[in-house]
Amino acid sequence: MTNQEKIEKLDSDRIAYIQSKISVKDYLTLKRNIHEDLPKLNACWYWYVQVWLDFKERREAVLTGSFNDDYDYSNHGQLPYTVAEVLTEIG
Repeated sequence: MTNQEKIEKLDSDRIAYIQSKISVKDYLTLKRNIHEDLPKLNACWYWYVQVWLDFKERREAVLTGSFNDDYDYSNHGQLPYTVAEVLTEIG
């Protein structure tokens, strides 16, 4: 697999993992309200950012030749709150 193919797989697996936890519609709701300083909303956004940062670190590992072929993002677990809980918090 070329580096480009590895990066594309990392990205598609990242997207699939996120979408297995939150729909695009719900993600956009979180993003649209991120200016609110609400604990549950912030925790869910932090979760999303951690998955994104993990992708960036793995992409860098591919580019530097130190990637260990780990495409699994399940170490990030579930969203810390359900979208329903966040929507209640948003009001």
